[in-house]
Amino acid sequence: MLPVNKIIGFELQPLQIGLLVAIAIFAAIFVTGRVFLTRLTMRRNTMTRSDGVLVGPSSRPMPHDLDQQRASKLLERVARFVAPTDKTTLSTLRRELVQAGYFNPNALAIFFVWRMVAVVGLPVVLVAASPLLSFAVPAGKLVWVAAALAGIGIVLPPIVLDFLRSGMQKVNRMAFPDVMDLLVVCVEAGQSLPTAINSVAKEMMQIWPKMGANLHLVFLELRAGSTLQSALQGLADRLGIEEVQSLATLLKQSEELGTSIAGTLRVYSDEMRDKRMLRAESKANSLPVKMTIPLGLFIFPCVLLVIIVPLAIRIKSALM
Repeated sequence: MLPVNKIIGFELQPLQIGLLVAIAIFAAIFVTGRVFLTRLTMRRNTMTRSDGVLVGPSSRPMPHDLDQQRASKLLERVARFVAPTDKTTLSTLRRELVQAGYFNPNALAIFFVWRMVAVVGLPVVLVAASPLLSFAVPAGKLVWVAAALAGIGIVLPPIVLDFLRSGMQKVNRMAFPDVMDLLVVCVEAGQSLPTAINSVAKEMMQIWPKMGANLHLVFLELRAGSTLQSALQGLADRLGIEEVQSLATLLKQSEELGTSIAGTLRVYSDEMRDKRMLRAESKANSLPVKMTIPLGLFIFPCVLLVIIVPLAIRIKSALM
């Protein structure tokens, strides 16, 4: 039987073998933890009946529930070593994760664990894959590149989170006018505001699932005894868009002044529809300016080449 080094085509050093084993162990641990968290999420989703009322779990714990609790505790213990101790930073990061669409209670721990994996894993992958390179890299440069990759692992997860949060905010801003239209229809049909929010949440689950889930949380907060102002403030914090904050202020003023909620919602719905149309018109008007750079870099040289080359050929032929 041929040795492993002959089969793979290069010789592995003991350090590289150890790094490969460490990568395999880390991958097995985090894949297992991810499976446990997925099963936990699926179980929580099955706890919701078709009418939108949450059903409490049974008092007798199931075996897979115990496994999920152990996985959650393991993630929390690992995150303690890499998570900052500043409560303000943790609160801000938790709010950003919620605004990005991650409602899992362990989302903060998962974020720090994946950040640690990026910091450690990128240099480990570089050192383990160095024999695959067709050229020899000096040890000093390899250390500097590994340090640079570790720095990238530190800053990359927040950048990705900010990108996901911005994308989710764009989706929520696009879906909010539809929410307002459905809310106006439900309120003018005679439903109370909490019931209307629940009805809109059920309808939005089919079109904008994240928005529907946030509205369902507002309905649950209202049913639990929270005020409309605090529930809408929580919705504004979860969505991260100023339109919800304006709606909360508008409904508070409408309640204090005793005006019609249906009329207030209709006026605000028309305003949201106009804002969405203005955003679309603004993007359309900025399109010619954005097309200037691609036209100048790619299309204009080709057109210039097509015009000049035949002219240069004719001039050369005439001179000869």
